[in-house]
Amino acid sequence: MDVGQFDEPVGLALDEAGNVYVDDTWNQRVQVFTPGADKLTYSPSKQWPINGWFGQSLDNKPFIAVDSANNVFVSDPEGYRILGV
Repeated sequence: MDVGQFDEPVGLALDEAGNVYVDDTWNQRVQVFTPGADKLTYSPSKQWPINGWFGQSLDNKPFIAVDSANNVFVSDPEGYRILGV
């Protein structure tokens, strides 16, 4: 799918700059959106693949977190692990 399109977005996180990170589960990626000058609109700014999230079970709903150093962590429920991306 193209940037800005989703297939099962389930996790959201914000960093200190107001960027929004989205778990795009079935596209196996994280997408990042940056706020516009008006603080009302957001534009896609980054994306990267996740080596996980293969199964489409109802239990595979990843979580995402961003720490104060802008490190991004996502869960891989079926792999029983946390991935730093």
